[in-house]
Parts: sequence; structure tokens; C-alpha cells
Amino acid sequence: MNKLILLPFLSLFFSRSSFCYELNPENNTNVIENNSTINKILSPVLNANTSDRLTYALLSERTVSSENKFTQVPELLINISSVIYNTNDLQANDAFVVLENFIKAGATGFAVDIEYNQSTNEWGVYNQNSLMTFDFILGVLSNFSVDKMNLSNLRIMHVLLNIIDKEKINNLEEKLQLIQNSIESKIGLNRVLTINSINSQSGWPTPVEIILYDYRQFIFHYVNVETDSTKAVMSGKYIDVVYDSSQNFSCPLQIDNSTTTLTYRNSEVFTSTNINEAIYCGYKVIISNPFENFNETINALNSSLVWGWGKNEPTISSINFGEYEGFSSSFGGGYYMGCAILNATNVFDIQSNSSLVDVKNFLWWNVSNCYENKPALCRYPGDTDTWFISNKQVNYFLLRADSSENAENNGCPEGTYFTVPKTPKEMLSAYRFIKQLDNQTLIDIVKEKGIWIELNSVSLSTCWVVGDYKTKCPYQQFINKRNFFRMVLPLIISGGCLMLAIFMLKFRRLPVQNDNKQWKKFIKEFVNKSDPDGVPY
Repeated sequence: MNKLILLPFLSLFFSRSSFCYELNPENNTNVIENNSTINKILSPVLNANTSDRLTYALLSERTVSSENKFTQVPELLINISSVIYNTNDLQANDAFVVLENFIKAGATGFAVDIEYNQSTNEWGVYNQNSLMTFDFILGVLSNFSVDKMNLSNLRIMHVLLNIIDKEKINNLEEKLQLIQNSIESKIGLNRVLTINSINSQSGWPTPVEIILYDYRQFIFHYVNVETDSTKAVMSGKYIDVVYDSSQNFSCPLQIDNSTTTLTYRNSEVFTSTNINEAIYCGYKVIISNPFENFNETINALNSSLVWGWGKNEPTISSINFGEYEGFSSSFGGGYYMGCAILNATNVFDIQSNSSLVDVKNFLWWNVSNCYENKPALCRYPGDTDTWFISNKQVNYFLLRADSSENAENNGCPEGTYFTVPKTPKEMLSAYRFIKQLDNQTLIDIVKEKGIWIELNSVSLSTCWVVGDYKTKCPYQQFINKRNFFRMVLPLIISGGCLMLAIFMLKFRRLPVQNDNKQWKKFIKEFVNKSDPDGVPY
């Protein structure tokens, strides 16, 4: 994977986190010198861009996990209460773009310490200057609303709100209503997922249901306030935050489809290793690293963005297979170089990693030639812990999604289906399964050739889909319909106006109509007065 670098220059304006931790006023020490050069300092951050390969990797992984319950989908939240350092020289435009770039970099949301300002009657971000208000944060988020997104930004934004000194706030429920009002005005309730949507079904919906069917893109939660008085912000009773000092960290995290609680791992000492351990164990993550360890924060962010694809994957192909929604066709392969395999390194020769959790460096997805013969990965429907490898080797075009034919034709056990690990937790499960295989021949195949997984870009080279080679891009049915409606809407309006004008003309007498009537009258009178030709009777 190409690593997205937000660059060490960010460390010049980052400070210590206070999210759900003891507040420390001493952290306000200004570490920026020569603040007149703030724009120069920020320029690498303001110009940071996500690589094309990383864009494809992130999009395809969101596609793979999108049909799982939201509780099982990985999230990476950045504690913005410690992101931008408290300095009056930091302009609003700079702060806006910096936060925006964190989202573009792959963060799925923010954790925010907010405090009530009695003099201004508004909520601000703790340990920041006056420009950093809750409304300002909402302005950043609204820039990623559905109508303004392309495929690479199709995601759900999640915000956790930690109320500072809530016990000291008089009429807290009344003050919380200000948060509700801000969300209504800046984003709109029609874009926000509410607890009513969750209570109306068993557990959380899937990301596909949330964003593509319900058209909801934003989720707000309190962390330390249990109230249902604000419709736009869910109660803290649905959030479970596990801290470094907690003894409740277990792996893997047990989550079923009816679970309504979202479980987060929050740490001030996240590294590239333990953040991946949390993700592969099934936890959502809040990065709260202090300013002093900001390099580790950047490494943790970079290393946790991609959990399925291997290094520098999906690979570049020279196939020109058309373009779609601005995505270059040079990524993802195409007709024959557009099928994914599960590949491994010599992990199985290492005896000391039997309890390994961070599997990224040992098991991953690769792009392969669809016509090559390989075994396939199978499992029973609904079983995320039991995996099988077919004893026959076939090319990708002989495999079928959602069909038990794989068992008969390709050597998978009866009743199993062609599959792909759809979450980091399932990747860990697949790793442990392959690790304990007794069949050395299969192990060698996994290491040397790889095994087919239910992931390909055959139908559209720029869109990775879960299914067999006949599966269409899941975004086409939504994105194209919207674009089609936008294209025909002006025509519909113009046609309607023209029809209305024609209808109205029927009730209005025009000068030409008056002239025609006069001519008819004149001709009739002339005929009546004229003598008839011919012989009289």
C-alpha cells in the first residue's frame, strides 16, 4: 500500500488529547515559534492528497464490508480536540482544510471534547481558540455530504461528543438543544441517522442500508451523557469505550447482529502495531495520541487505513477498460487482471506467532490473472469462523457467488459458498484457520499461488465488487440513476413549461384570431349579397 503522508510538519500545531481523560491546563504551552510563518508551516498539510492506489483500496474495502452490520465495520476516529494547536495565528481556512484532509486521508470521523461557553451561548472545542466551535466542525463535515461526494468519499461520518464539566452546566438539557439546532441548520436531520432507525430493526443496519437506501450519512453520539432528548445525537448508553487501563479488552470482540452498542478502543499511546491489533480484534478505534508522540499518530493512521490489500495493491494494469465517475482505468485490472486472491508469506513457518493479532504483514489480498487455476476460499453461510479451501483448482470464471455449485464442481464441502473475509476480524479468523492447516500442500499453494476470494473488477475495471465475474458495480444502480435524473430534470421542466404555455394559449384570443374571424364574416356577407351566376329560374 502506498502510504499517505500527512507529513511531520503537522506536529508543529498538534497538542495533547483530553478526550475522556483528565484535563491538563499545562498542555496549553505554545510550541509554535515564529507564528508569522504559519502558512508556510501548513502548506504541506493543505496540499496533502490521497494516492490513487490508496483511494481504490479504501473504496473496495468499504464495498466488501458494506453488507455487514455497522457494529462490525471498522472505524477510525481522530480526536480533533488535540489536532490543531491553540494559536491565534491559525486561520479559519487553514483549520478547515487540515480537518478536511484528515477525512480525505481515511479517517471516518472525529471524537470531540466540547465545552459550553456561557458568554457566547455556544459550544466550542476544548483547548482551542474561539474560531474552533462545534458549528465550525459541522461545516467541515457538511462538505462531505452525499450530494457533493464522489465514489472515493462514499462513507459514513461518525462524531463522538464528550461534554466537558457537564456537572457544572446549569440546565444541561436546554444547552444540549443548541447542539441539536446546530446539526439541523448545518447538516439537516434528513442526513442524520437516529436511534429510531436502529430501534425499528434488529440491531444496527448495514452501511449499504444507511447511506444508499436511507440516504443517511452522519451519526452523532454523546459519550458521557445518557439522554434521548436530542433526536440528532444518540445517547451515550449505546457507546462503550475501552481505555488502555481497562481489563475489558478481549480478542476477538464478540459481536452479533442484534448488538446495538458500538465498542471503541481509545488510547493515548497507539502505535502501528497495537492499533492494528484493536482493528483485527473487531474494535473501532479512537486515536488520542498526545502531541509529543505525533509521529506515532501518523504511523498509526497510515498503517490502519488498509486492512485487506497487500503492499502496493491493487496493482497497476496497463489495460484501457474505460472510465467511470472520474476513476482512471489504470487501477484494478480489467477483464483478465481483475480477480483477487488471498496470499500469504512464510508466516506458517514461524512458531512464535501463534497468538499473533496484527496479521497485515502475513496475510493479504492480491490482484491476479483470472484465467489462472487456483483453489477457492469457502465457508458456510453465516459462519465467520469456519473456513475451507477447495481441493480443485479452477479459473475465476468457473466460480459462482451465492451458489452451492462450488461444492459439487470445485471441491468445497457440501453447503459451503465462495467467499471473502469481509472485515478485519474475519481476516484474523481466516489467518488462524490457515495457520492450523495440516495439509502442507495447501499451505504451500496459499504461499506461492494464493487462493481465489469472492472479489473482482471484471465487469468494471475501476470498481471492485463482491461476487463472481457477472456481478455488476454496486454503485452504478445508485449513482447512475441520480446522474440520469439530473440530466433529464431540465428537459422535464422545459417540456412542462411548453405544455403549460400551449394550454394557456387556448384561452387567450390573439390578434391573428380576431383577423381570421373578421375575414370569415366578410366572406359570408359577400356570398349572401352576390347575385348567383347562370340562368335565372
